Amino acid sequence: MTEKERRRRFMAERRRQLEAAAAIQAETYQDMVRLLEEARDRIAAALAASPSEFENWRLRGLQEQVRAALALFERGATSVLTTGLDRSWTAGSDMIVAPLAAGGLEIGGLLPALDPRLLDAIKSFQIDKIRDISTTLASRISTELAQAAIGVQSPWEAATKIAAEMETPKPRALMIVRTELGTVYSEAGQQRMEQAVKAGVKGLEKMWRRSGKLHPRLTHELADGQIVEVDKPFVVGGIEIPKPRDPSIPAGERINCGCQSVPHMRHWKLSTPGERAYTAEEIAASPVKAEVERLRRERAQGAP
Repeated sequence: MTEKERRRRFMAERRRQLEAAAAIQAETYQDMVRLLEEARDRIAAALAASPSEFENWRLRGLQEQVRAALALFERGATSVLTTGLDRSWTAGSDMIVAPLAAGGLEIGGLLPALDPRLLDAIKSFQIDKIRDISTTLASRISTELAQAAIGVQSPWEAATKIAAEMETPKPRALMIVRTELGTVYSEAGQQRMEQAVKAGVKGLEKMWRRSGKLHPRLTHELADGQIVEVDKPFVVGGIEIPKPRDPSIPAGERINCGCQSVPHMRHWKLSTPGERAYTAEEIAASPVKAEVERLRRERAQGAP
């Protein structure tokens, strides 16, 4: 394999692995939304089957049906999220091993198993988050039903408000998926890079890659293309970040971060080792990206 072909295969596989990780997050979120919508439909059906007046004697039965629908959501969402975490953990490992293999460095069989402690801790913690979504929804829906039962609002008003309440967890579900699946992905990748260096892979470093979100953090965008040794932290807005979404960093730097730490081979002259250029469409759509572009131009003009 020529050096040019080695580089090409490495970069192509790295892109493919990033796309695979994004697909896992998208599929996990879509499954959670589907479960929420199924719960919404069950609750709507229960309300539609009730008399035009929510008599007090019917209230308990409706509340029980709501709790049953949300219990189904809770079980399903917990399973979906756990599966997504496992898939992201595997994908984080693949993000390192597969591009190296594509470039001719087969190290998969030389590396030990990953330490799963962070993965296990996040799984346990996320079960509580899903339960909190279900409990909060049940409480809010119960309040609307009770107000209808005592005549404070009509059954139609209650049903309308309950339908709106069923939409409120979706942004939180997206935040959980993006943050926690991304956390285990970064952890697995960091462990694999450290193992690869110990196994003798020369020139392996890590590079910060921006997320591509429409509304990113300015400092995270400015860090795009930053390259450091595998065991060193990135410096992002003056903060040392071992890897994107590391549990040790402030929540404001971690939650909803979509950036990635990707493998970089120092002696393979990769096509885009530094910051990744914005398209005109990205700059027009995002004030943050426009500001980053301005700062980049100023930096380039001030360079000797």
